[in-house]
Amino acid sequence: MQYLSKLTVPLAIAATALLASCNDGIDDVESTPLMVVEGYLDSGGYPHVHITASVTPSQHKQPITDSFIRWGKVTVSDGDTAIILTGAPDYDVFPPFVYRTYEMTGCPGKRYTITAEYRNMSVESTATMLSPTPIDSIEFAPIIHSDSLCATFLHFTTAADVPAYYVIQSRSVTRGTAFRPSMLGTFVAESPRTHFRMQVYRAESDIDQLYSVVSENLSLNFIEGEQIAVKLCRVSKEIYDFWVAFDNNAIFGENRFVSGYAQLPSNVAGGYGVWSVQASSTIAVTVESRSNLRR
Repeated sequence: MQYLSKLTVPLAIAATALLASCNDGIDDVESTPLMVVEGYLDSGGYPHVHITASVTPSQHKQPITDSFIRWGKVTVSDGDTAIILTGAPDYDVFPPFVYRTYEMTGCPGKRYTITAEYRNMSVESTATMLSPTPIDSIEFAPIIHSDSLCATFLHFTTAADVPAYYVIQSRSVTRGTAFRPSMLGTFVAESPRTHFRMQVYRAESDIDQLYSVVSENLSLNFIEGEQIAVKLCRVSKEIYDFWVAFDNNAIFGENRFVSGYAQLPSNVAGGYGVWSVQASSTIAVTVESRSNLRR
């Protein structure tokens, strides 16, 4: 397991699988584990799903790898076609096992249902893919008293139908991290066709990896010369509520694995986690210290 220090921990897994019964009112989780889902489907993208079994503090002697579900059945349906996803190892993520298919791509306007089954556990979730909001440009600005960090700003025009719920995701192409929701990257647009300028930060799960990278290791900002990608995701309110709660816990929680994560809202019936169907627009750029706009 030496590769774990290099990996980005999936958020729903970190949030709910490891210590799912830390809160009152979930007394039966230990005897009856529930399934935890972290699934993504971008517009124009492919389904990408992790599933695990919930674990309680009293099971601390049990290897966490025992909670990984490698032989489950995961199906995604768009209302016309149902496809069983193929599970395979992937040592660039954690848990190092992912269910995928390249036979279905996300299409705005369609309603996607995921079902997952393993032994006596089963879950289901349905979400509609909305229309993506285009990214107009991305802007960088120097940060005072830093010769290496840059502030990053995303420019876009909100959807015509509001309220519109957004989650910003980011990744470092240079460091090979995966797309994850950015810190402070959830917001609601109440006014239609309105220009927005939102600051983009690193994903919370990337912060720990900075300790050996730069001296300003606690910064949420990106480094000059770093290649990054930013994704603007429009989601339903249920999915938005999950990411808002996770973001708040990541910022204010005393411990990301322990503090109240079992109370995260979920759009997964019969288990924990999130089925994040998201209409996405993406931009990839190199971070520059001078103030500018890039399309």
